[in-house]
Amino acid sequence: MCVPVSVMRKVVGVIHAVRPMGEALIDTAAPQLEAISTQVGTRMGIMRAAAE
Repeated sequence: MCVPVSVMRKVVGVIHAVRPMGEALIDTAAPQLEAISTQVGTRMGIMRAAAE
C-alpha cells in the first residue's frame, strides 16, 4: 500500500507499507497511514519554512 506525502498540495514523497506474502493489511491500516502521511507532510512543510 502506498500513500502520498504532500507539502502545500505538492507530492514530495510516498510512504510504502508492506506485509509478508499472504498477509492482508488490517482494516485500520489505510486511515493510519493517511494520518501519518499528513503529519509527515506538515512537519516537512514546517522544516522547509524554518530553513528559509
